[in-house]
Amino acid sequence: MEGAAREAIEFALSCSEWNAPPEVGLLESLISGASAALAGEKGEGRPLSGSGLPGGLVRVSDVKIIIIPDLHARPRLIRDLLRSPLPGSSAQVAEALAAGEVSVLCLGDIIHSEGQEAAARWIKAADRIVRARGLEGLLGPEMEAEMTLSLSALLEAAFLQILFPGRFRCLKGNHDNLGNRSTEGDSPFGKYSLEGLMGAEWFTARYGQKAMEFVRSYELLLPLVAAGRSFCASHAEPAFALGPEDLLEYRFRPDLVRALIWTRDGEAEESAVAASLEAILGPVGRSRFWVAGHRALPLRFHLRKEDGFLQIHDPSRSQVLLIDEGKEPGQAEVKLYSVDPELGLTESVRISPRS
Repeated sequence: MEGAAREAIEFALSCSEWNAPPEVGLLESLISGASAALAGEKGEGRPLSGSGLPGGLVRVSDVKIIIIPDLHARPRLIRDLLRSPLPGSSAQVAEALAAGEVSVLCLGDIIHSEGQEAAARWIKAADRIVRARGLEGLLGPEMEAEMTLSLSALLEAAFLQILFPGRFRCLKGNHDNLGNRSTEGDSPFGKYSLEGLMGAEWFTARYGQKAMEFVRSYELLLPLVAAGRSFCASHAEPAFALGPEDLLEYRFRPDLVRALIWTRDGEAEESAVAASLEAILGPVGRSRFWVAGHRALPLRFHLRKEDGFLQIHDPSRSQVLLIDEGKEPGQAEVKLYSVDPELGLTESVRISPRS
């Protein structure tokens, strides 16, 4: 293994073993580097807005695309994925990325862990803050452990965006709001406790406001929708019908941002997915589907056959979706794989989206 693939795996291994938050210099260097890579995107891969800035839609031209559901502070998921052999190839995913044989797309929510273990940690952290008060409680072991995981995942994603520009991508999720802001389509949040507020206060106390602004600039550069030949993907189900022109000008549409990162199950307009697919991918006449995460599922995935909406977020499982668009035109092969640290990608299920 040589070059970029080796760098990717070595950095992912390092991130997954951190037992303390990263130094501010490393954080600012990688976040600013990823921001520069995102700000410099243009052309067919990321069409520009009228003001000349990268728009909110990215086009994925690779035949094989791996989609990572909501990351939620799981640096080991990326580590294990990079080291896994790519199905149908002798190369590891990191090698295939370096060779241009595959793209990797994360559906967002890079920070803030989820699941039973995470819930217990957040609740203990909140309790410590209430009891100890001040910095002693805020910088306690539970918040240190949580934010080490969150920042490990964030810097891992930033490093890969720098190393594989246009090929390793992250879409914006509602948790990609480290400052817990209520602007630009974002909203403060809390699930197990007040993790949005707690994370923002911890980060500012540990790194300062300057570092927070580095992260905010990065968050606002993340695209909202990715489109291949037969699919679109976003963090959450689109709340209403939207098209390419809407997405290009997302910086002036906080309602659009919110519609793609905050939509809960049952909140979307009935025809939103079908109309958006047609607007972005072209007239109906071939198989197409829309992939999202956002809401945790009791099962591995949920498929709504009538419009091709495919939801894949299950925080209790390490899993990714592999889309192979190299088959017959408009007939992508879609498989959901488990990511095992020893066995690599083990196929869980083949999915047949809307035909």
